Amino acid sequence: MMWGWNYYDGWAWIGMTAVILLIVVFAIWTIGAFRRPRQESDSAMAELRRRLAAGEINQEEFEKTKKVLQG
Repeated sequence: MMWGWNYYDGWAWIGMTAVILLIVVFAIWTIGAFRRPRQESDSAMAELRRRLAAGEINQEEFEKTKKVLQG
């Protein structure tokens, strides 16, 4: 028998590795969640530009709505 090592020490390392992996996966998922609203905002801005180009709205309406979208 080796001193300072037993059967349960291996499980502790496996458990700690699993916890660290879960934290990393959660962090990546959370960062991805923050990107979604920006993509929606970008698509709203693209739609606004399209409407301006098509003549559906004038420059004043475009600027006003742009300020609202940018917060």
